[in-house]
Amino acid sequence: MKHIGIITFHRAVNYGAFFQAYALKEALKSLGYTVDIIDYRSNKIEGVYYPTIRIKPLKYFPLDLLLYSSRRKKWDSFKDCVDDKLQPADFDVNRVNKEYDIFITGSDQIWNYSITGNDRRYYLDFVDGTNRRISYAACSDKFFPSEAQLDNVREDLLRFDEISVRDEQTAHFVKKISGREPAIVLDPTFLLAERQWKEFAGTVGQENYILVFSVGYSERLSDFAHSLAAKTGKQVAFLNSGFKKKGRGIYLDALAPDAAVGYFMNADYVVTNSFHGTAMSLIFAKEFFVELDHDKKGRNLRVEDMLSRFCIKGREIKSGIYNNEDFDTLDYEVINNKIATHRDESRDWLVMALSRLDEV
Repeated sequence: MKHIGIITFHRAVNYGAFFQAYALKEALKSLGYTVDIIDYRSNKIEGVYYPTIRIKPLKYFPLDLLLYSSRRKKWDSFKDCVDDKLQPADFDVNRVNKEYDIFITGSDQIWNYSITGNDRRYYLDFVDGTNRRISYAACSDKFFPSEAQLDNVREDLLRFDEISVRDEQTAHFVKKISGREPAIVLDPTFLLAERQWKEFAGTVGQENYILVFSVGYSERLSDFAHSLAAKTGKQVAFLNSGFKKKGRGIYLDALAPDAAVGYFMNADYVVTNSFHGTAMSLIFAKEFFVELDHDKKGRNLRVEDMLSRFCIKGREIKSGIYNNEDFDTLDYEVINNKIATHRDESRDWLVMALSRLDEV
């Protein structure tokens, strides 16, 4: 049996990044492989999350000072969880090429050049010619690399033995640049069943709450959650460090990833604009509402693609006011069957891709 090394965003202080890294490792282990997360650390990505107090420009100083303590606590809680649950192996080019037979890059936005700075490590450029390369559920962005970068990206994509991506947008990206037709598979979070996520989940100290899981601040999302709370008598719990504290609620500023999963598991409702916030809502069969059109970030095509795949409509938040008649009913018997079908297809692709390389 081959030894697999994974390159991903495992040290980003970001719940979705951790969820997908943990799930991919566990899914591969369940197939009988020896698997390591390789501890490649991107300065560009870690620089976004590392808790600092900027003096220049001066306008950032007051906010950084105010948020430093919660950011530091969150950084430390993530580090502890990464070291305990993922146990990443040291990155050294010579060592990894000798130790691993197959390298997998993915999932998350590993090919989003605006996030990585077009870091070619996430295209497995360091892997020598005797080892094999796979992408699993890789994701790019709606913007293509510059002309100067395209040749490198094309060269890297053509060196992959097997390519799978997470959405139609990235499939278009790969095909246009390389001419290859990638498989479209589920995000790794869906490769683990609800039971497995329940085993991972930490203890929760609250009950009767609406969980708000937001990428960036959204006034509409906050208003909607409080409107829903007024109608249902639930309290609001915000799961993201630095969320502007507007209105009454519980602010969960420094939870480790396992504790965060516990809050998804026990929530009565989830209000989100996040891909992985939506994914966790579906895994735990939650009554959820999703903001797809964020004023600053544009339309969330990745979430839209996921909902379309599971034939889910009528859950989009379009205003800050909750009205029950604005939303379609969620039929989780149908949704769970759709998820199970796509999970099986995604696992089958992974098994097929790895089996081909086992024979090489």
